[in-house]
Amino acid sequence: LITAAWNLPVANCTVLRDPASPRDLSRAVEEAAKEATDTLLVYYAGHGLIDWSGHFHLAVRSSERESVHDTAVPYAWV
Repeated sequence: LITAAWNLPVANCTVLRDPASPRDLSRAVEEAAKEATDTLLVYYAGHGLIDWSGHFHLAVRSSERESVHDTAVPYAWV
């Protein structure tokens, strides 16, 4: 969908469906960032969680509301 709408080459796009852990998500972003030669676009369609200090996190399958700090990816990191 995003490749057609923005005319992006499929070879330049990575789809990560239902990452199991925060590391799965952060590793995919890290790898894409290393390969990027210009602009890096991260499109995330999923749930988010707010930790006790008000910081937003990207949730994954194993995320827990009570342990956001170590079960989700901090948005500020992305």
